[in-house]
Amino acid sequence: MSSLTWKNRSVSRRQFMAGIGVVACVHAIPAQAESGTASLNLHIERGTMDLGRHSVESTFYSVRPGVLKLPANTAISVRIDNRTSKSEYVHWHGFQVPARYDGTCEEQSEAVEGHGTLQYTLPPQNPGLYYVHSHAMTMHSLQQGPYSGQFTPVLVGDGGMSDIARDREIVLASHEWDAYYSDDEGVEKSVEQTHHLRIDADDEEGNESGWEIRYRHATLGGKPLDEETPVCVAAGERILFHIVNASATEPLVLHLPGHSFHIHALDGDVVPVVADIEVLYLGPGERASAIVVMNHPGTWILGSVDDEARAKGMGIVIAYQGHRRDPVWSAPAGHAGPLDYTRFSYQSSDQKQPDAEFLLERKPRDRHGFEQWAMTMLKESMPELHRPYRIALHNASDEDHPMHLHRNRFELKTYCGRGVSGLWKDTVVVPALQSVEIEYTPYDTEPSFFHCHNQMHMDCGMATILQATNGRKN
Repeated sequence: MSSLTWKNRSVSRRQFMAGIGVVACVHAIPAQAESGTASLNLHIERGTMDLGRHSVESTFYSVRPGVLKLPANTAISVRIDNRTSKSEYVHWHGFQVPARYDGTCEEQSEAVEGHGTLQYTLPPQNPGLYYVHSHAMTMHSLQQGPYSGQFTPVLVGDGGMSDIARDREIVLASHEWDAYYSDDEGVEKSVEQTHHLRIDADDEEGNESGWEIRYRHATLGGKPLDEETPVCVAAGERILFHIVNASATEPLVLHLPGHSFHIHALDGDVVPVVADIEVLYLGPGERASAIVVMNHPGTWILGSVDDEARAKGMGIVIAYQGHRRDPVWSAPAGHAGPLDYTRFSYQSSDQKQPDAEFLLERKPRDRHGFEQWAMTMLKESMPELHRPYRIALHNASDEDHPMHLHRNRFELKTYCGRGVSGLWKDTVVVPALQSVEIEYTPYDTEPSFFHCHNQMHMDCGMATILQATNGRKN
């Protein structure tokens, strides 16, 4: 076990009550009953993120660092004011929206021009946990797009948790800050210095120097772990955590010593089978809603299982009322890899063949010596409007790939060779050297961007467009 030195070890009643809302800053947008719509103004602006002993300059949305709460089944009139000089794309992750407003240049969505304004109406959405983030092209810049502070968790309605008994809710989004390129020894490098190296230090052959993206700071719920104010809890309390991985590139792997996560929803959809897990793994873009019963009194660190990530700030302190000691961390004994989705799904013997197959692979460097990744199509067919379309994803690399489909929900059909049903998502982690099958039914004929949600893999080519036709050709 390890502990974090905490300056004020005594949690008074006053501090306990103050700590109840420390990560529950909610910006609620009420529905207008007479019109069936609601209005949202979102500003994009430069600002400073206070990280305690450090601070970072970035671009943020005006609702930081809390959560945006939207009414369910209600159209939302959106106005976005860009107070910066750069054009931006605002992506509603997990929402079913027209491509024009999905916020990605690959779908020819409308951009918010520098010092400009964009207005449109979001169609009604089902209750669930979503988030909104920048989808601006980053290329080699590590200060814009998903690397910036432009992200906000979005709770639509009750998050789909109306039947779940809880005492309160806490929303946590993970993010890393101040990104830089480095070699496999952790030495900072320029973009030009990385061009002759392979991405990721642990390459398949093990005989070549590598490069990767590292970060100097991390936050969970908008604060670093070394903040003095804990999240204060009472013994027996049932807390519903809504957790969003808003990282540009990193998985979020969380553990709370002595407690378990009772998973009720993934990516905003209620899971068909509720299960307890000791370690919660979310790929970039994934979300989870889980009950944690406070039944192990003490002062604990809810944080990343990675020591380096925790040292950079990825965690929060959970303090039971009346306990006086430094926060304690102990590593989990269980598996810390990608979620086994079969635990939250029904078993299935469905043997339907996929309509399309993609190979997720690393490609030879381009003529400039820069890394390339690809979704190579092995079996091709076009999706058709209102017809189920099954996709097989074969990961030929030693990296996990969180694959995200824009504007649509899909049902997981096979996971690592096992048939499943009933689990609906918009982002699925395809483990290294494994295969996954998903199925979705296009509801329009507009383009839908399909890509790895590890920003560097996407920028290096692991992406494609799916677009349905109107029907079968004679």
